[in-house]
Amino acid sequence: MAASYLVYLRKATLENVPAQRIAAACRLSRADVDRLIHSRMPQAALVYSTEDAARRAVEALRASGLDAFATTFDALRAFEPVPIRRVSRGPEGLSWWGDSFCIPPHARIRMVVTGKVAGEARTTGATPRGAAQRVAPGRGEESFCCLIESVRAAAIVYESTFDFASLLPRLEPTRTQNFLKLVEAARLSFLEAAFDDRLYRFPAAAKSLSGTWAPEAGMADVGQTSLSGRTSRREVALACLIYLEAGGAGT
Repeated sequence: MAASYLVYLRKATLENVPAQRIAAACRLSRADVDRLIHSRMPQAALVYSTEDAARRAVEALRASGLDAFATTFDALRAFEPVPIRRVSRGPEGLSWWGDSFCIPPHARIRMVVTGKVAGEARTTGATPRGAAQRVAPGRGEESFCCLIESVRAAAIVYESTFDFASLLPRLEPTRTQNFLKLVEAARLSFLEAAFDDRLYRFPAAAKSLSGTWAPEAGMADVGQTSLSGRTSRREVALACLIYLEAGGAGT
């Protein structure tokens, strides 16, 4: 299958530029523009078969005052945030630890994206100390919090593999409450970071994407998984796309 180069309009453009102007610049119908504006998830405005055509389209849109960017499914697949397992407290704030790295307090995190992963839950193996309760085997949801510095530097917390006891002196009654405390801590740690919780509030919207997202087989079914076994490729790729849509570096 030929690669698809997808052209998106930045969120600020969709929110602030009149729909009629967007329609004229993109040569779209008003109905298509309304779909872009009101979609809960980023939707491609234009699709091209070559990188050069997509680049020229982005240049033309920017010349007309519309902030746009281009990406591909391969680029979104390449976004692989590394897992965070725990935090530690110091005089300057929280440090966020993975297996072989640490995000120090006041790191240059540009965006915090929260979401939910749905899929088959496999609960074999020991539960980490302080981890949120596992869901029963079968269909289930798991929340995640992605800390993004750039498309090449990001980390992710999955609620089932994070040591909540390292963050909370006393665990909350439910895993949802534990997770929301985690998100609050992340936002307080990185006050200058933008925040987006669409993937958390509207998980069904991520699974109902069609059109330009659907032709690239495998986005929803292969790739990165949380340690509890849920496929998360689609949601993680969308976290990257949300970051880019907001104006994130690495475009």
